[in-house]
Amino acid sequence: MFVDRVFTVRGTGTVVTGTLAGGQLARGENVSLQPQNLPARIRGIQSHNQALELALPATRTALNLPDLRLEDIPRGSVLTTLEGTEARHTIDVLVERSDRQGPTTGSLKNASVIQVHFGSARFTARITLLDRRELLPGESAIARLRCTKPAFVFVGDRFIIRDSSGRATIAGGVVLDPDAEETRFRSTTERTFLQSRAAQPNDLAILLRSQLRRDGVGRRAALLLKSHFTAETIGEAIERLAQERAIVVHSSIVADADWWQGLRQRASAAIDAEHAAHPERAGLELATLRVGLALNDAKLEEALIADLCSKDFSCSQGAIRRQNHRASLPDSLGEAGTKIRAGLAARPFDPPSRKELVPDVAGQKALRFLSETGEVLMIGDDVLLSAEAFAQMKARLTEALRRRGPSTASELRQALATSRRVLIPFLERCDRDGLTQRQGDRRNLRSAKD
Repeated sequence: MFVDRVFTVRGTGTVVTGTLAGGQLARGENVSLQPQNLPARIRGIQSHNQALELALPATRTALNLPDLRLEDIPRGSVLTTLEGTEARHTIDVLVERSDRQGPTTGSLKNASVIQVHFGSARFTARITLLDRRELLPGESAIARLRCTKPAFVFVGDRFIIRDSSGRATIAGGVVLDPDAEETRFRSTTERTFLQSRAAQPNDLAILLRSQLRRDGVGRRAALLLKSHFTAETIGEAIERLAQERAIVVHSSIVADADWWQGLRQRASAAIDAEHAAHPERAGLELATLRVGLALNDAKLEEALIADLCSKDFSCSQGAIRRQNHRASLPDSLGEAGTKIRAGLAARPFDPPSRKELVPDVAGQKALRFLSETGEVLMIGDDVLLSAEAFAQMKARLTEALRRRGPSTASELRQALATSRRVLIPFLERCDRDGLTQRQGDRRNLRSAKD
């Protein structure tokens, strides 16, 4: 609501009046005064001297805002219920001149300084025409307004342009983008975006599709925040576009269908490339995929992974793979893998150290494969055990503790026929797994009630 009057009432406090352009305002609701970005709470509402609980669109409304001072609210301020939005200096618009305007009305040339009237607000601005040097009577053109002070406006808002003196009305227009980016006015993408909106500036479906075609993706709750459409109406339009397969919706993420398909294809290509380059790995690490695709939004990443895993892909332990991918050692790592397996098999309960088994890069890659597939367990920094040996040692440990009761490490080392180098990290692993518990210098089986 643009504020056109502000005054105080004894015992009541500050009162503002204006015409509610869209949405609703309720008594007790929190609002924000823009562009000052001041919070306030509506204590009371009146329309035509009648007290109301709810103010409806297109009604003359008086609001009691005791939180604000008279001097905080100049004429032209805007009251809104939106959070997380702000006024901007740069606005992209469609400007229209009537063919009934004569030559004495005044010219509208590129880079002219003008006066712009939004509701009860007035701004000095410089106009940049997109594709011409001058706008003649009867013509319309896309333009950019650079205001000398921030303006809080909505897409679809109408305005009037007067000359720099404010005396002659030159043109009118409608807002196409209330949050224009300074750097991309003449880009092909931005031109397409603005032209589609200029054709139907009040068509909700076109407004949504144009934004998603330009940006690719957005948060559902943030789409068309600066518009006069309600959240419910926007939600219904999103569902219709999704049914038409024009857009893709995943929870809070909404994306242009073509953009989403392109993102999915790039993700698929990255996963396939990882499988080809490293067949020994379980899949592509999600962190690597995130960096490669520049996924800076956690919700977007979640939506993409969910979509991929709904068909053709699987995700586990921080990696994603094709469902038909089975990790296997490539020929180049076969010798290193054989060496690790042979070393662990020769002395299963007291194997060589990790440094001996994995002396080079090939060994490290082979070990990663054997570890990811569960064939080899890394018990400690320098201790590796085959999964089979680990299971056998756990069985022997369980049997020994049941027979002996609480036992020292020395007693368990003899029972397991291993070395202290292997035993200590093995016992610590069993403690973490919940099989055993340490009591002083002894260990015992953990009971169900522990």
